[in-house]
Amino acid sequence: MVKETIISDLPEHIIHNVLSLLSTKDAARTTVLSKRFRLAWTSFPIIDLDFTEFRNNIAIDQFLDFVRDSLQRRAPNICVEKFRLLVVLRSMEADNRIDGAISYAIEHKVKELDLHLLHTNNFNDLYYKLPSVLFSVDSVKVLKLKGFNLETLDLEKFPLIEELSLISCAGLNNLRVSNGQLKILEVKSCGGLLQIDISKSNLRSFSFTGKHSGGGEYENCQINPADCHSLTNLAIRGAPKITSEWFDNYVSKLTLLENLILSECKRLKKIYIPNPEVKVVEIKRCAVLGKIEIVAQNVQSFVYFGQSRPCQIKITACRLLRNLQLYGANVEARWIEERLSQLPLLESLRLCYCDMLRTLEVSHEQLKSFQLINCSILEKAVIYAPNLIYFRYEGKVLKSPLSVDSPHLEAELTLDSGRYITSSDEWYNKLRNFLGYFDHCKLLILNCIPRRNLYPTFQYAKSSVMEEMDLTCCHSRIIKCWRHHLKKVSMENFSESDRMRLMDYFGRKAMRLETIET
Repeated sequence: MVKETIISDLPEHIIHNVLSLLSTKDAARTTVLSKRFRLAWTSFPIIDLDFTEFRNNIAIDQFLDFVRDSLQRRAPNICVEKFRLLVVLRSMEADNRIDGAISYAIEHKVKELDLHLLHTNNFNDLYYKLPSVLFSVDSVKVLKLKGFNLETLDLEKFPLIEELSLISCAGLNNLRVSNGQLKILEVKSCGGLLQIDISKSNLRSFSFTGKHSGGGEYENCQINPADCHSLTNLAIRGAPKITSEWFDNYVSKLTLLENLILSECKRLKKIYIPNPEVKVVEIKRCAVLGKIEIVAQNVQSFVYFGQSRPCQIKITACRLLRNLQLYGANVEARWIEERLSQLPLLESLRLCYCDMLRTLEVSHEQLKSFQLINCSILEKAVIYAPNLIYFRYEGKVLKSPLSVDSPHLEAELTLDSGRYITSSDEWYNKLRNFLGYFDHCKLLILNCIPRRNLYPTFQYAKSSVMEEMDLTCCHSRIIKCWRHHLKKVSMENFSESDRMRLMDYFGRKAMRLETIET
C-alpha cells in the first residue's frame, strides 16, 4: 500500500518520462501499477505501435485490433507529439484500422508522423494507398512514409514541415520542394520517380538513393537542386543522370556544404571539389570516374571506393585531413608515401585491396590507427609511427619484414596460410618468423585462415607493468619481447594436434604465462 501511494503521487510528466524509456509493450504493462499510471498511459503524447515487438505472440489482425482498441481508450483532446506505426501486412488492401489510426494522429495535431507499412514478401512491389486525410496537415513537422502509394504529395499543404522521408514509396512521378520550412529531405528506393525539383528552399540535408530496376541498374531520376544554398549534407546513391557537368553546375557552388557522399553514379567521369566548408568526402563505386581533385582545405575525412579502374586522386590541399581510407585504389607506394608527408594531422589510415602496393614505407608522427587489408602483391611493409595505437593486417604471411615500430601498439592480424603450403611445419615456421615482428605489442590478436576453411584464432596480451626476468632473448633491447609479458593465451577452432603443439610452445617460451584457454 505504501509503494502504491508513492507511485500514485508521482506527477504526470514524471510518469511520462518513465514511459518514454520503455517499449510500447512494457509501457502498456505499467497500467496495472496504479490508477495514476493507467491515466498517464492514456494521455501519453508519444504513441509507438510496432508490430515487430508483438509478432512472436499475436497475428497481424490481432495487432491491428490492439491498435484500434488502444487508440479508442485514450483520453480525448490530447495533442500527440509523436505517432509511429509499423505494420507488416499480407495484403495491401485498404484497412479501416490502419486508416483510422492515421486519422487519429491527424485529428490530434500530431507533430511527428512515422508510418511504415511493409509487405510480408519483400520482393513484391506492393504499396498501401495513402489516405486522403494526410494530404493536408497543418501540424506535422516531421513526416516519414515507407511502403505507400503516393498519387500526389503537395508539400505546400504542410506549412510547418521540417523533415520529410520517403522510403520505398511509389506512384509519385515528380517531387517539388519549395517549402521554406523544410530542412531535411530523404528519398530512397521510390519506384517511378522521374524528377525532383528543389527551389526556394532552406534545405540543410538531402539524401537520395535510387530504385533498382533489375540487373544491377537504377531507375533514371533527374535531380534539380536549383536553389539549395543552405545545404550542408548531400548524399546521392544510384543516380544514373548525375554527370560531371551536373556536379559542376550544382554541387561545386554549395558554399556551406560540409558532408558529401556520392555512390554508384555511373556517369561521373571527374569530380572537382572546391567547397570551402566541406569536411567529409566519400566517393564510392562510380564506375567510369577517372579523376578526383579536392582543393577544399578543410576536409578532415576522405573515403574512396574504387573498382580497380585507374583514377587520379589529388588531395594535396587537404592538409587538415585526419582520416584517409582507400578501397580498390590504383595507387602505388610512392603516392601513399608522398601524401603522408603532406598530411601532418593524419590519425587514421586504411588501405584495402590496393593491388599496386608491393613495398610500403610509412613514416608519420601523428598516425594512431593503420589498417592494411588484402593488398594482393604486397611483399614488404615498414611502418614508423611512434604514436600508433592500433594496427590491423589481413593477407598472406610475408617473407619480408612487416615491421611496426611503436611502443604502445595493439595489433590484429588475419593471416591466410595460402594454397601452396606443403606441410604444417612450413606454416608454423613462417608464422613464427612473422610474429617476431610483433613481439613488443601490448595486445596481439591473431586469426589464422588455413586451407581447410577453418578459422582458428588466439589472442595474447602483455602485462602493463614491466617485470624484470633473467632472460637472454632480448637482453640488449629497450622494448622487451613477448616472453617477458605474456600472461594469457586463448585458442579457438584448432585441431587437437595443433592445439597441443601450440600449448607446448607457449608453455615453454612464455615465462609469465598464467592461463591457456581452449
